[in-house]
Amino acid sequence: MQTVELDKTGKIYVPKEIQQKMSGKEYYILVMPDGNVILHKVTKVKNPLKTFSGILKTKKSISQLRAEARQTAEQEVLEDVRRH
Repeated sequence: MQTVELDKTGKIYVPKEIQQKMSGKEYYILVMPDGNVILHKVTKVKNPLKTFSGILKTKKSISQLRAEARQTAEQEVLEDVRRH
């Protein structure tokens, strides 16, 4: 296992030997509640949540996850508007 570093601007530097094993240029970044980060290659799918469904440890349906994500996003927008 290798480590990566963040620079002052928040860029992640991936070692060359790992870059060579990575295919594609776009990745989803998933930050778990415990702070762990997962990179997942972007594939052109109609429903990106299905891409993560095997990673998530939940019994919730995709539609439930989507509704919760929408609700969370709306709450964050409202909180941001109230702050400004």
